[in-house]
Parts: sequence; structure tokens; C-alpha cells
Amino acid sequence: MASYPSSTFVPRTVANKSGVSYDDTKTTILFAEDINYTTAEIVAIETELGTNPKGSDADVKTRLDRLDAGNVTLDSTPGTDHTAEGPKTSLTAGAALVFGEVCYMGSDGKMEKTDADAVATAFGWAVALATINEDAVGSFALPGCFIRDDTWAWATLGQPVYLDTATAGGLTQTPPSGTDDVIQIIGIAITADIIFFYPQLVQVEHT
Repeated sequence: MASYPSSTFVPRTVANKSGVSYDDTKTTILFAEDINYTTAEIVAIETELGTNPKGSDADVKTRLDRLDAGNVTLDSTPGTDHTAEGPKTSLTAGAALVFGEVCYMGSDGKMEKTDADAVATAFGWAVALATINEDAVGSFALPGCFIRDDTWAWATLGQPVYLDTATAGGLTQTPPSGTDDVIQIIGIAITADIIFFYPQLVQVEHT
């Protein structure tokens, strides 16, 4: 199988010779329109599938067969910064968000930045996967997702990360200890810049 291109195909526009007009009844003549229609379909397919539709599988068919069978294997080490492997969904931001910020849902149904200073602003269960403007719809990681952010620097691998009190939407490996702080495990540090996002929904309030 030929390698899939590393970027979306950008074709030349082909033109007929002067005086030649497209005629779809002439099936033994190749017109510029025939080529341009075909290349437009190639661009559409590549745009829809992305630049690596086979993922870590040998080919696209193997990936589709595996997904159809429900045998989904997640990559625990997403290969580039600001990427995630696992369950995702689209939600509406209640504030301006950036990649990696943990969110809870406000009473208006929009996603707000968590803050472990109080129960009302804790209960994180989704992570922004892009820069998302307030009131805009964007992509969010759901529990069970591996998330990579190269600005993270987890010192203790295999141990929990918690909601932070110092930075809204932030994470820390130090459990909050102030009065009324919420101790919520958000996931596990897999590498210095990757977490397994698996938020615990039982809240522990420090007294």
C-alpha cells in the first residue's frame, strides 16, 4: 500500500486546449474537467481523513476493522505537543480557555475553569483541547483520555495529579491543604508531560 501523504494534496488546475469544450457524452476523450473533478475528490478525502488515517495500524482497513469490532487500543504516549488520545466531545466554553485547562460545567451548561479553593468550582470532568473563546463550541477530553502538554513537568510518575488552587483550570501533584480546599484526583502522571485523565467524582474537602 502506498504511503499516505504527510500533508493534504494541492493539485494543479488543468485546462483544456483552446477551442475544446467539455462534453460528457464523449466517453473516449479525457477532458480537463475529468481530471479536476478527480483531484477535487482526492483533496476532499484527504481533508476529511487527515494525514494519518491508519493511525498506528498497518493500513486503513485494519484500523476500521478494529474499530468496528470494538477493540480500541489507545496510544498512551501521544506523539506531539497539545494532542490527546481517547474519548472526546464538543462542549460550549463559559470562559476563554486554552489547551490543558480542567473544566467543570456551570449552571448554564457551559464549561468553566476549575478552582480547588471551593467545592462550587471543583468537580472537574473535562479538559479543553484547544484555545476556545467564551461561548464558542470546542473540543474537550473526557475521562479515559491520554493528554500531552509539553509545558507540564510532572516530577513523580505513576502518582496522582490534583486540581490546583493557585491557577484556575490548572493541575498540581501537591494535594491542596488549605481550609475548604477540595482534593480531587484528576489523573495519573504517565510521563513528565502526559497524564492519564481519569477524574474522581468523589470530592474530599480539606478542613
